[in-house]
Amino acid sequence: MEQAQDREVGPALGMKYREGVRAHARAHYCTGGWDFIVEAFDNGELAEVIGSAESLEEAIAMAGVRAHELDRARCERAAS
Repeated sequence: MEQAQDREVGPALGMKYREGVRAHARAHYCTGGWDFIVEAFDNGELAEVIGSAESLEEAIAMAGVRAHELDRARCERAAS
């Protein structure tokens, strides 16, 4: 029961920083995969990525890791 509550709290916390992360993604749209965050992540998906963040800076860093992973995969596909 306690674990189920934790899963619900994580995404709810992610919503707190969602708009700040989206603003950062828009400002960096053309670099490092941030376009994926702007174009492809709905609110729920973004909340899952940043759900455990304790600050906006941490949320941006967490989203940045995912954006960079997606960008790297895109570059690898383009190179092959």
